[in-house]
Amino acid sequence: MIKSFEHVKKVQFKMTDYAGATDALKALIPSYKLVEGDVDLQCKCLLNEISEILNANTTEYKIKTRDDNFKLPKWADNKFVKLSNSIHNLKEKISKMILKSFPCDQLQLKLNQLIEEKNVYESYKTTKYYYNLLNKNPTISWDVINDICGRKKFSDEIILKSGNAYTVQYEEIANELQKEFLIHVGSNEHTVHSVYRGNNISDTLHFEEVSEDYVLNLIDNLDSSKAPGLDGIPPRVWKSLNNECFKLIAQLINRMIRNSQFPDCLKSAVIVPIFKKGDKSLAGNNRPISLLNIVSKIFEQVLYTQITAFVTLNNIYNISIWLHKSKAFDSLDHAILCDKLNYMGIRGTANQLIKDFLSNRKQSVKYKDVMSKEGDIKQGIPQGSLLGPLLFNLMISDMRFISTKCKIFKYADDALIQFTINKNYVATRWYRAPEMHAEQQRIYKID
Repeated sequence: MIKSFEHVKKVQFKMTDYAGATDALKALIPSYKLVEGDVDLQCKCLLNEISEILNANTTEYKIKTRDDNFKLPKWADNKFVKLSNSIHNLKEKISKMILKSFPCDQLQLKLNQLIEEKNVYESYKTTKYYYNLLNKNPTISWDVINDICGRKKFSDEIILKSGNAYTVQYEEIANELQKEFLIHVGSNEHTVHSVYRGNNISDTLHFEEVSEDYVLNLIDNLDSSKAPGLDGIPPRVWKSLNNECFKLIAQLINRMIRNSQFPDCLKSAVIVPIFKKGDKSLAGNNRPISLLNIVSKIFEQVLYTQITAFVTLNNIYNISIWLHKSKAFDSLDHAILCDKLNYMGIRGTANQLIKDFLSNRKQSVKYKDVMSKEGDIKQGIPQGSLLGPLLFNLMISDMRFISTKCKIFKYADDALIQFTINKNYVATRWYRAPEMHAEQQRIYKID
């Protein structure tokens, strides 16, 4: 059972109220005009304007707790906070009146009503929260069960080893993790050129401009529980501004399509480290989780939908091959990918837009609210992006043409290659061509 706020008094938590900021933004956006210039400048000015208003008008509630191990419910909102605080204050008032022998029957009745209202609301919000989680991603069932049962996960504290010394300084840890995460994506020394082995598609994809109603629907369907990117604007702010901002977002998307330009201000990712397994003092045992700006995800959804429809129509997206490989997304070469996309019919202005989406990307590691130095991403598919898995699938879609002498069985990001020959040179050769290195120990010979 999740603890309630009346149990509280030592540790402080913060709840953010965007009501004031939302009102200020609703007054600004209807009269806001996009500046002249390229898409990046237009997008940057809009996001900066919104961020400044958020910083100036956002209110934070401080909630005190008696329990050092108390954790704020993930679904908690302002109504729950107010109910909990009202119960807490009313209990204290009743206690004082009892000490002074004052009658408090009416206050006790009101307290019981508030407790009942809070319990009903807590049950409703908890059920809705977990239902939505499971509905969107059934694979997290055990995470939900553990969360409900209060089972603890690994501590998020990181103590990294550097040589013979350990560091607990947040900035040093963030920078060390940044170095580790940039090992694969921060360099591009590919010298081998790949040859597309699939069919050359004569049809050509042309990205189409979108209507305002389409963008309105995209914003309505944003997941409010997602974390914001570098701009700090959460999805719930965009959803609350939907009726005011969807026209501006539609204009930006359509200018992006017309100019074949993906805004640079949307290419910076915040990387959050998540421990995987093994020695917790080794930076390499942490998984990088990317947080991208919400507007970037709206833009990507437009491109994703049109690319998926095109490759399905042309029977390109018949992808039955996934091979387990180390750092698959991180080791993918942009030039090779765009060359293959050209053969698949994603050429011309559409290909240029994908190139621009992949280029000039940057990342910073965030640990305990401390940011590392920014680093350049020179290769790989942006993890955390909607387009990332789709582009990777297209990259390897011609793998089914490498040989007629093997069968490939796929499950998630692993695959079993069953050869009728005695060597595994075919798959290994395909891997070397696009400079995506196979894990030799995971390619097995089937006699």
